[in-house]
Amino acid sequence: MEKLINFDDQITISSDDKILNGRLVIPEESQAIIVFVGDLGHVLHNKTALQLADYMQQEGFATLLVDLLTKEETLTSTQDLDINHIAHRVSDVRNWIAENPQTEYMNTGFFSMNTGTAAVIKALNKPDSSINALVSLAGRPDLAQDSLKNINTPVLYLAGDADNANVTFHEKALSNFNSFSKLEVIADGGGDFLSPPILQKVALLSKEWFIRHL
Repeated sequence: MEKLINFDDQITISSDDKILNGRLVIPEESQAIIVFVGDLGHVLHNKTALQLADYMQQEGFATLLVDLLTKEETLTSTQDLDINHIAHRVSDVRNWIAENPQTEYMNTGFFSMNTGTAAVIKALNKPDSSINALVSLAGRPDLAQDSLKNINTPVLYLAGDADNANVTFHEKALSNFNSFSKLEVIADGGGDFLSPPILQKVALLSKEWFIRHL
């Protein structure tokens, strides 16, 4: 039976005197929200994120997709600066969720991709950015090595076995994962994960992780 949607609209979040654009969807009786963070902070037009968000909504989770860099910032910043800057924006989004009357009561999870994973991990080192769970798809935990040991959040790392470089990134970071974390290598996974059977596998693993921890 299809979930009824109580709220589905564009939202804005202020951060560093910038306006971040997002889309918030709240199904009926939602008690938890999943925030999607994409590569270099961009997610609103990411096909993988959009399909996974739709899936999570039908499982009863509220979802928030928000671009964490403006177009102007994307054109003028470097990768290292982006990750640190996005980490700050992640904290601002977490604070917005805690202060917004529609979401303040919800447990919070994040779903991140590529460099977005490094940004979320860095943000989790800040006391005001605690979350209940994180799922990382083809993420770059190796870019946040100094922060990995300091987080207590349960993290599910998903890597595709067809992406040798990404598997290597995770293996390099594995020794720094906390005891609440897990690495799952998806057979035939890689690239954008848009193949229906692969995307379904990602969705199921993510749903199970969020149900367990949110």
